[in-house]
This record gives sequence, structure tokens and C-alpha cells, in this order.
Amino acid sequence: MKVHRFLLPATYIKRLRRAWFQSQYDRQVVRAEEKAKFVAAGLDYDLGIKALNDCLSEMGQPSYLQNSSMASVHWLLFACLRQRIQPQRILEIGTYDGQTTALLAHLFPRSEIVTVELPASDPILHQTYGRHNREKMAEFERTLAANTAAANVVLLKTNSFFLPAAVQGAFDLIWVDGGHLYPEVAWDLCNAYHLVREGGYVMCDDVITNPKSYKDSYVSPDSHQVLQYICHRTSDSLALFLKREDPRESADPRARKFVALLQKGSGPESK
Repeated sequence: MKVHRFLLPATYIKRLRRAWFQSQYDRQVVRAEEKAKFVAAGLDYDLGIKALNDCLSEMGQPSYLQNSSMASVHWLLFACLRQRIQPQRILEIGTYDGQTTALLAHLFPRSEIVTVELPASDPILHQTYGRHNREKMAEFERTLAANTAAANVVLLKTNSFFLPAAVQGAFDLIWVDGGHLYPEVAWDLCNAYHLVREGGYVMCDDVITNPKSYKDSYVSPDSHQVLQYICHRTSDSLALFLKREDPRESADPRARKFVALLQKGSGPESK
């Protein structure tokens, strides 16, 4: 007899766990804790919110807090970093449909933005996000073209494994949002670390810190393990910001995702 998934005891336990954590979740406390992280990192949360909202308004999008169910904290971190640095070059590893690329182009109109996406010949491209469907693939390509059309954007179509041969020179800010599992996340963070200039920043999306967290075909604790490996062997600082404040996303510690901000320091040290 076939047992439907929704009848399994594990399903009910998972739902009860999620409901309990959401009932204990205090959004105001969480926001205060997150704002304190911005202060500790030398970033101005309020100025960042204003700069981001001005940018989103220019792009015809809702304000950051109005769009909090979808917007990720990396949007705000970019806006905050604009108050501290004037990057000449920005690298994005993992363009997807170019939404973040378009935001970067608006926030940093004087910066060269190099964004790296898989070529159509790479099998991974057609195995993810429903792109095996011709209509979805065509829509994806239209959206990508529109979002990467800014004059300061360079779109490179290559597997990030070949990144050292595809780009030259140092970058001031690197956004890592490609594959989040081994082996891709390991070489992406390694390449990013060596391509960012001294004093520059590497940011990484969807970092899961709980080693007991779930692992699926998209995300896992792998990126956190790689980041820890780097920090244990260098003098670099690492800050982790909650990706979204929505309790449906962040109440359960096992499912909680962060955006990592690493500033490259004076180089490796013996430890």
C-alpha cells in the first residue's frame, strides 16, 4: 500500500517543529540583533535603507521593507557598502536571471560589473529552475538580457570552474551566488578570495551555519564550512547576516540562511 507523504509522522513532526519556532520568533528582537551586526561591521543600516529604497524606486520596485518576503539582506549590504567604498570593479559569480546584476548596475553606475553565468552548452543550466522547458528557457533568456543590458555590465558565459582563465585583475567586491554545494562552492569561494583585492569584500549567499540542517539539490552547510576554512587560516573577518527576517524563512534554526560578508585582510597567517 502506498503511503502518502502527508500522512507520515515525520511530516507532522516537521510541521509542529516549524509552528513552534514561529510562535517563539520575535521579529523586533531579531531586527535589533541584525542592526547591531551592521554597527559591528562598520555599516550604517539606516543610510543603507535610504540608499537602497531610492535605488529601488528608480527601478520601479517596492521599497526594501515592503518587499521583505522576497528581498534578501544582500541588497541592503550592497547599499551600505556603497557608503564605504567606491568599487572600480565588481564580480558576480552566478547571474541567474540578472536581478541582482541590475541592482548592482543601479547602485554602482561607475563600476565595471562582470557577471558570470553558465553557457547554454553546460548541462547544469538545463537541469535547474525548470530551464529544460523551452518556454521557460526562452523567458529566462529574455529576462537575463534585459537585466544585464546596462552599459557598465559585462556578461560572461562560462562555468565558474574556468573563472581564472576568463577574468583578469583584481576586484573590489565579489558576490558569490553560484552553486552552493561541493564542489562548486569550494572553487567559487577559493577563486573569489584570490581575485578580490586586499581590503576588498567577498559576499556569499545562502550560508547555512547549522551542521544538522537539511541538504537538497541547491543549498547546504557546505559554504559555511569553506568560509570557516578560510577564516581559520587568515586574518580575515567574517560577519553573517540573516538573509530574511520573515519567520517562515528564519524561525527554524536548522533552515535559517545567512549572507556572509568577508573582508580580505593582510593575507594568510600561520595558525
